[in-house]
Amino acid sequence: MPKLNNIKLIVTDLDNTLLKQDSTLPDEFYVTYEKLKDAGIPLVLASGRPYQSVLSMFGDLLDDMTVITDNGALIIENKEELVCDELKKEDYKRLVDFTMDETPCVPILCKLGPGPSYTDKRYEKYKEDLSRYFDQLEYIDLKGFETKAGKFSIYCPDEDSAKQYDEKYAPNFKDLDVTPADAKFVDVMNPGINKGKALHFLKDRYGIGDDEVLIFGDTLNDKEMLSQTRYSFMVENGDEKLREFVNYTAPSNEERGVLQIIEQMLEDKNN
Repeated sequence: MPKLNNIKLIVTDLDNTLLKQDSTLPDEFYVTYEKLKDAGIPLVLASGRPYQSVLSMFGDLLDDMTVITDNGALIIENKEELVCDELKKEDYKRLVDFTMDETPCVPILCKLGPGPSYTDKRYEKYKEDLSRYFDQLEYIDLKGFETKAGKFSIYCPDEDSAKQYDEKYAPNFKDLDVTPADAKFVDVMNPGINKGKALHFLKDRYGIGDDEVLIFGDTLNDKEMLSQTRYSFMVENGDEKLREFVNYTAPSNEERGVLQIIEQMLEDKNN
């Protein structure tokens, strides 16, 4: 375990990293967060979730917090937009048609900023599981629908996102940035959009060096940001394919691994 007494910024993924398996925050989160505020160390949330999902979970805490959502397509600081990278309508319409016509998967159009995401009404049978990730998801006639979107998510009900990525999406959408998020999701953004690019923007904005950032993740859509610091941690329950991009392992999300490492960092700073 390295000494973490020089950390000035903490960045964590949400699902399967900070959040427990049931997609809820660990009980001690609010106590630890107050300690970070007292120490003057910002906590950045970096998620593939759309902003509305993060807003519903953290509420007024976002009044003085920075969040990266939609895998880097949107950066919000103190509820003010810093970066917004919108998908072209022709691109997400192509993805909708392909997903509905050529795959067993569920297309989800993620709205940039506050407001609902959208899927087609034929997929209401997946509503219970999808509500874990999209607290505002509207079931509509999706083909031809238009909105301001930064990310297109593909829900894989058979938990075969790696297969869908390899066989369907990576070969057919080479002009976009396609990444497997976890066993259930593949995400599609504009070329070059990822959490790492968003983090680089924030480091420049705050004047923070690579070795002053503590980063946590669990899967391959975290690799670009984890590669930006020596203090990169994968939670024990993370994807083994991510291990080559990290230097350390934290306890699992169920063991509140992110909070354990943060508490150790705060102890290091006080000694």
